Amino acid sequence: MDTRLILIVEDDLAVQEGIADILEVAGYEVLAAGNGQEALAVLQERRPDLIVSDIMMPYMDGYEFYEAVHSQPEWVTIPFIFLTAKGEKEDVRLGKRLGADDYLVKPFEREDLLIAIEAKLRRLEEVQRPALERAEQLEEQLTRAERLALLGELAAEFAHEIKSPVSVITMQAALLQRQLGAED
Repeated sequence: MDTRLILIVEDDLAVQEGIADILEVAGYEVLAAGNGQEALAVLQERRPDLIVSDIMMPYMDGYEFYEAVHSQPEWVTIPFIFLTAKGEKEDVRLGKRLGADDYLVKPFEREDLLIAIEAKLRRLEEVQRPALERAEQLEEQLTRAERLALLGELAAEFAHEIKSPVSVITMQAALLQRQLGAED
């Protein structure tokens, strides 16, 4: 499978770079943004396979960013993980109530982050696999239908090409028959 692309949305540059280092060493490609507004601009350019977002950020916090992402049909299936210092039970519940796929609290363990990401990407692949297989089947059916349509067009053209000389021969035969008479 291709390298998976992960968008990190984190306003603390040191934390952002630390997460990026962990993910890059694990073999992921990383995009980064400092807040929700910047992240939305990044999403316009490239669609990541997963988003890891802080909650407490300037301009647009993580909750607003999550809502903005999930208001767009083309982004609604992107797995979303909150990674934040907001660790109170109410905060975790709110994040999960919104629909986040996971909620990790800072400070976090490298392994916990990687396990959460791998699990979400694996689940995404499991959900997408049947849809991709069905798309391939439909593409094959479309290709067959296009070939049959082309074959039909060729047959019609061939029939037209044969019909024209036959029509001329039939007309000439009828003319000869009239000129010579029915007995001849």
